[in-house]
Order: sequence, then structure tokens, then C-alpha cells
Amino acid sequence: MVYKKIKDMCENVAKTLNSVYNMEKKESIIFPTYSDNKTIRISEQEARVLFYNELIKYKNITFSIETPTKLHYAGFAKHEPVVYNSGINGSSASIDLSIYDNDDHIIPKINMEFKSGQPSISNIQKDLLKLYSEPGDGIWFHLHKTTRTQETMKCLVNKFNLSIENIINFYKNKNIEYISDKDFFNLSKEIYLFLVLLNKNESNPIIKKCSVRISKNKELIYENNELKYVTIK
Repeated sequence: MVYKKIKDMCENVAKTLNSVYNMEKKESIIFPTYSDNKTIRISEQEARVLFYNELIKYKNITFSIETPTKLHYAGFAKHEPVVYNSGINGSSASIDLSIYDNDDHIIPKINMEFKSGQPSISNIQKDLLKLYSEPGDGIWFHLHKTTRTQETMKCLVNKFNLSIENIINFYKNKNIEYISDKDFFNLSKEIYLFLVLLNKNESNPIIKKCSVRISKNKELIYENNELKYVTIK
């Protein structure tokens, strides 16, 4: 029930962001401009704030911001992200947003990461690694301003596929069980990808979404205006 409600919130936030982008109506939040006073900065920060506002409306949903991870991580600065099952190596990282059951404020039910634009492969990989390694369902909310949907999606899809391949290789090299039913290192769980393309002069954004369960024989594709996770032939 909570998971479905959070997915609905993704839709609401996407529509509000598109409204802000097009200045359709006066919103409390805006996209600021750079030093030239003309170019608008589009970032994940606005999406995060709007999502917090959505969550606050529900008294039965508890959440935390910049949540410390249960596992330790390293290599982010070197663009070679790794995860450790003990506290001996690495250090705790953070999750952008975590959502809990009201009766359990220790282990999140849902973890969310927010991104915008065209981040590097290592940047995508490190946050996907956290979503798969930490307990709880994962949601990836990605915001992009574009007039070239095909090119944008093709580039993002390629980065996601390379990131997923790197994660698979990491787990394999570390001798961690590839498919696991444990709370941690669970590559069998689905990560919900929610990609929002701000749509100039249109009332609704372009939304592409699908679920990804890491698999050696599957890949993300963008075909016929749809985002899919399919078996490789």
C-alpha cells in the first residue's frame, strides 16, 4: 500500500516540476538561474523538496533524509564504488530519502535516490549499488530537461546498462551470492526507475518508468517510446 502511494507521489512531483519549468502557475518553489540570469538550473534538489512536502501530508508515513547506510562503502571519489559487509573497511554512506513503517524506524521499507541530467556512469553505479545492497525496496527518481527525448533516453539507458554490468561484475568478484533472499546484497529485488523529462510548453512531463531486477541476461532498452527491461536474445 505504501509502495503504491509513493509511486503515485512520483507522478505528482513530476507534474509539479513540469509546471514550475513552464511557469504555468505560481508555485512556492522555482528553478533558479545561473550567473547569466537567463539559464535555468535544473537539479534533483527541487524534486527532493517537493517529495518531502508530499510525504508530510501523510501522518501514517515516517521518513528520514540523508539516511546513513547500514553497510560501509568506499571508492566513490575514485569512481570505483565498492561495498563492505563489515565496519572494518570503508565508511557509512547516505541514502537521499528513506521511508519506514510507523512501528519500525530502524530498517527502511523504501530507499530513494534522486538524480538529474546526465550523471557519470560511476555516479549512477554508486547509488544503484546502495539501493541493491541496503535493505528495503528501491526507487530511482531521475529528472532531465530536454528537447531530444530519443537521444537523452538512449544515453541514459546506456549508462544504466554499463552501471548494472559493473555491479554484477563487482558482486561476482567479491564472491557474494548473485541472487540472494537476504536483506543485504539482494540483486533479486526490483528497483523502480522513474525518469521525468520536462516538457517545454506542455502541461504534462514525459514520464518513462520500469522495474529493474539485475540479471546477467537482461538489459534496459528504449524502444517505441517505452522504457523496458528485457531478456537479451
